[in-house]
Amino acid sequence: MPKLRFETSDSPVITIDQVTGEFSLKGQNANEVVLKTSVEEGLEFDQQGDALTLACPGDCTLYVPHHATIRVEQAAGGARLKSLDGDYRLVRLAVS
Repeated sequence: MPKLRFETSDSPVITIDQVTGEFSLKGQNANEVVLKTSVEEGLEFDQQGDALTLACPGDCTLYVPHHATIRVEQAAGGARLKSLDGDYRLVRLAVS
């Protein structure tokens, strides 16, 4: 399972454009974002300072600082959120 790390502050702004598989989002006590995914091909990411945008064509687990601001545009396989203290907005989730 591929793993990527992005250094951030304790309150980055993260936008998830699309996850086509299962999506888990977990808060952590580290100033970094860690992405674990079931696939590497087609993975898209862009980091501009403390703003990070991601799109994942498979299952995805994202570990973020507890105070991150998160916007999830689409999670086709549904989403699980745990230990988040910052602002978050879920725009569109699949209904199973």
